[in-house]
Amino acid sequence: KRFEDTIYGIIGAESPVVMQIAAHSPHRRENAFHTAKGIYRFLDAPEYEEQNLLLPIYEKAKKDLGHENEVVVVIDLSPWEKPYAKKMERLCKVEKKDKSGLTNGYVSVSTICIGEDIKRLGYFHLFANEPLSQNLEIRKAMEETNKLLPSGAKVIWVWDKGFDDGKNYEDIIGGDKEFIGRVYHNRKITVKGSKTKLLDWGRTLPVKTRFKASIFIWGKRREIEVEISFGRCKWNTHQVYLLRSRIVKAEGINLEKIKEEDRGWWLLTNICIKDEKSAFKVWRTYYKRWAIEDFFKFVKDGLMEEVSRARR
Repeated sequence: KRFEDTIYGIIGAESPVVMQIAAHSPHRRENAFHTAKGIYRFLDAPEYEEQNLLLPIYEKAKKDLGHENEVVVVIDLSPWEKPYAKKMERLCKVEKKDKSGLTNGYVSVSTICIGEDIKRLGYFHLFANEPLSQNLEIRKAMEETNKLLPSGAKVIWVWDKGFDDGKNYEDIIGGDKEFIGRVYHNRKITVKGSKTKLLDWGRTLPVKTRFKASIFIWGKRREIEVEISFGRCKWNTHQVYLLRSRIVKAEGINLEKIKEEDRGWWLLTNICIKDEKSAFKVWRTYYKRWAIEDFFKFVKDGLMEEVSRARR
């Protein structure tokens, strides 16, 4: 089990730490170099490629999701910072967590499939964020995840602002799937035949309802109060809906120090929002996106810990 976890860690980090493992191997015959060659031959076998190792997990997801009537699929991009790495394979530039600039690292794309009482990993892949590669990786993740989903189930794709891209919208709208995506405020839309910015129009929408919720926000579970506004518009030729949720009260947070546009979510969806009930359902469905954070905590804490152990 420990060896298997270590191999997963190597794959997760996409870094050649085999020499470090070999140097501390109690089974090496002559020296670390010869031991490393054997490990590399082992890892080069097709059955130990990343996606093949993950196949049993995907198969379990397909089996467990088979009886679901509705599946929310959360798709996410996440940067993996490797600021001190110089010789790791296929390094690219990623944005730092503190938004202060770029550093060396990788990007992962993953999907979590959420049923009534279950969460299952649908896809995971680490890649170098090179020009044009990101949309291809997103499309591949969506295609592979679709293979797991029950044919008769209602499917709702959910994503953050990292997916706010016209190609991603077209891929979903062109099919029979629904989506809820967080959008940038400067996106251009059409309202009653006139083009405008989402931000300018969204600010004019009247508040339709207000409710209280307990959510994990800014590092802690807090009691909040939320105002909801919504309206219908067009993106390109497609009819979509904007749902604007604005936090007006938050336990332990001074909202005056936070920009108005950052106090909530601006969500674009092809789900019909006709009243307060349907608006709340869209808000609640998007909130399920935060299940992905639990997954990333597991991946980064678990896999990276194993890599650190291997290096020691």
